[in-house]
Amino acid sequence: FLREFGLWLGLMDASRENLQNALENGSIYVSLGGAREMMSLSIETKHKGLLRLAFQTKKRVFPVIHQGQENVFYCYTTSWLDRVRRISLDLVGYPLPTFFTMTFAPLTTHIYYPVDPSLFENEDEFIDSYYREIKGYESQLLG
Repeated sequence: FLREFGLWLGLMDASRENLQNALENGSIYVSLGGAREMMSLSIETKHKGLLRLAFQTKKRVFPVIHQGQENVFYCYTTSWLDRVRRISLDLVGYPLPTFFTMTFAPLTTHIYYPVDPSLFENEDEFIDSYYREIKGYESQLLG
């Protein structure tokens, strides 16, 4: 249901093909992260596909951090349930079973200075720089 609702609102599937087409025609807004961040509330550095694509197309990437999403999508959890979810996350890419509620809590979006791939000699340097930047911003927010 949520997927169909998102498509109805004009969102698109974040497939490589769709992202490439969108980048060729302008720019896109994608917040890196997903299921792992739902569980850890910390930014993971495993998401590299979009950053590789940004490097190949020489498109700047603006680090984005959402603050308060754990209050908007509150997920019921226990230690044994988290163990089951981590296994599911590794097997199928999503932490099942998931029991969450959605509320209208404050959500703050922080958009930082862009990381420009044209300033880097190779893809790995660019990706490392992006994650260094975003981890630094994250630590500033957490105090």
